[in-house]
Amino acid sequence: QVNCLDSTNNNFYLTGVQLELGSAATSFEHRPYQQELALCQRYYERIGGVQYSPYFHSYLAAGSVGAAHNIYYKVRKRATPTVDVIGTWTVNNCGQPDAYYPNQDLCCIIAVSTGAGMVTFYPADETCYVDISSEL
Repeated sequence: QVNCLDSTNNNFYLTGVQLELGSAATSFEHRPYQQELALCQRYYERIGGVQYSPYFHSYLAAGSVGAAHNIYYKVRKRATPTVDVIGTWTVNNCGQPDAYYPNQDLCCIIAVSTGAGMVTFYPADETCYVDISSEL
């Protein structure tokens, strides 16, 4: 036994604790990490950023049309989320992409072509991502 408060350099670890409101305690709930993560992802998910390379779209356009890419969420959201496309993406023959038609399972990222030819858009770097929020 030591005095953990005798220095600001001391570390104090507390695990396996469940805080509850009120005077009656319920049984301890220990959920696996993956289950806890999935429960959190019902409210919020960021796709891209550090792992930005998979979100790439290429489309041969005949004129001014929308090139679309569906993004499926890792976990079904608790409600219809708001979806924002963040950052300046690398584009060719189109404008910056935007999010459309979000639902609880997926959203569509669309960039409108500026003329006939190949349309491509993808995250330029780690500052480009899709932000999905279904928070309260």
